[in-house]
Amino acid sequence: DTAALQLTLEAIVAKYTLDSAVSIQAVGEDIVTNVQADAEYIAASTTKAIVATYALSQVEKGDITLQSTISGTSLQTHITRMIVDSNNASWYALLEYFGYSNITAYANANGAPSFKAVPNTITPADMAKFIHNMHAGTLINKEHQTFLEGLMSTSYTGPIKLNDSFSSVIRKAGWLSDRAHLTGVVVSGDKAVSYAIYTQVGPNGGYTYANSSALINDVLTSVTAAL
Repeated sequence: DTAALQLTLEAIVAKYTLDSAVSIQAVGEDIVTNVQADAEYIAASTTKAIVATYALSQVEKGDITLQSTISGTSLQTHITRMIVDSNNASWYALLEYFGYSNITAYANANGAPSFKAVPNTITPADMAKFIHNMHAGTLINKEHQTFLEGLMSTSYTGPIKLNDSFSSVIRKAGWLSDRAHLTGVVVSGDKAVSYAIYTQVGPNGGYTYANSSALINDVLTSVTAAL
C-alpha cells in the first residue's frame, strides 16, 4: 500500500526537527515513494557504494582485476576497506585512479543524473535509484553484486545506531558533524526495495546523531512492515 507508506514516511520526517528526505524504490517494479527526495545533499560516505560499483564494472570490462595494485594495495582490499570500514584513504585512491569525471559520468548514466563526484552531492531519489539498479543486476553481475552487498551487510555505521533487527540490513552509511545518511536495500522474501534516508541539521540547529538514528530506524521499520 504505497499511499499508506507515503503518509507514514511523511509523518516520520515531520516528527523530527531535522532537514530530512527519504526515497524508497521497489526493485523490479515501477513503484517509488519519495519524501522531499529531489533536493541535493552532501552525500558523505554513502556514495562510496557508487565508486565500488564503478570499480567492479571496470573489472567486468577486463580493464583491471580485483588483484590489481592501486597505491600499493589490491583493488579488492580497497573496496573492502572503503565499504566495510568507510576508509577514506581507499575512497580517495579509487577516485584518483579511475577519475572523478569518469565516475560521475557512470553514475549520471545509470540512475543518478544529479551525482557530482566533486563536491560529492546527490539527491536521495537518485541515490536510491542507483542502488536499485545495482541490486536489480543492470550494473554489475551477480557475483560482484553478492560481493558488494555482502560487504555492505557488515559495514560500519559510525554514529548511526541501528536497531538489532536491522543489524545485517544491506547498507552504506555516511556522516559528517551535522548529518547522517543511510542507503541500501531491504529484502523480505522475494521482494526488495532500495532506500536512501538522508538527514541533516534543521533550521533550528541542535543536531544530534540520536535523532538521525531514530528517524532512520523508524523509516526502516515502516518499510519492513510494508513489505
